[in-house]
Parts: sequence; structure tokens; C-alpha cells
Amino acid sequence: MKPKTLERLIRKFTRLPSHYIDSSIILGAFLEDEEFREECKDYLNRVGYNYRGFLPVSVTGEIFMILDERIDRETDRELFFSFFNTLIRKRKIELVGSGFEDYKKAQEIKDVSYDAEPLDALHLAVAITNKANVFVTLDEKLIHNQAIENAFKISILHPKEL
Repeated sequence: MKPKTLERLIRKFTRLPSHYIDSSIILGAFLEDEEFREECKDYLNRVGYNYRGFLPVSVTGEIFMILDERIDRETDRELFFSFFNTLIRKRKIELVGSGFEDYKKAQEIKDVSYDAEPLDALHLAVAITNKANVFVTLDEKLIHNQAIENAFKISILHPKEL
């Protein structure tokens, strides 16, 4: 590929809206018993093309905790790790760590919306401090939470809305 073509593609990619992806989306696409499995899969297929995908490292920890509870067979776990690796590499989802400012922001989120769970507040805080356009989740308590959306200028959406 020519350098100019590569530069153009990189510029185009960096202009895509940034989406922070909640654990419910990843698990929803993988676990067969999930109600919104097709919506999650369809959404994840568009990441890297229509959206820049970001995944807070705290979300990966939550994913692995849930997998440990719900998946007993070793082959199913290996299948998930393969799925997860493909998702990160093919869809160009970027892993993002959290810093001190994220913990402060998580407390601000809790102050604005008391019903936000601590881990959800941290995931949202990482998205907000990194200037995300959208936080994508299946969590009904968070989707279109006006208090959070208005206070922090972020959209919290269900994958079927995208």
C-alpha cells in the first residue's frame, strides 16, 4: 500500500465516532442464551468500519469474571478467547486502561445517578475521560440515563439503536 493511501485510511479511521463497548455487548454476542445476541453480533460487525471501538480494561476483567461463573467447559472457554482475540484484532478494538481521573469521574457519575453500579460507573468514567461519543450497553439502567447523558455529554445506547 502506498504511504499516501495508508495516511488517508488512518485519517478516515480516526475521524470515526468513538464507541466504548460494555461487557454486556461482548458477552451478548458470544453466549447463546442471550436475548439480544443478533443485535450484539450485528453491532460488533460494524465496529472498525462505522465506529472506532474501545474496550476499558476493567470491562475485560468483568467479562472474565462472568465467564468463570457461566462457562464450565474448557473448550467453550478456549472458543471465547479465540472469539475475543479475533474481535480485538479484526475489528481493531483498542484496549484502554484507567487512571486516577477515571476513579474521580466514577464518583461524579455516582453522585449524578445513584442507581449506577460502581463498576458501570468506572466503565462510563473511562469512556467520558477519553471523550467517547457513545457508550454501548445492554444495561437498562444506563441506556438513555438522562442525568448521566446531560451531565457528561455522552450518549448511552443499546446496540439495536446503531
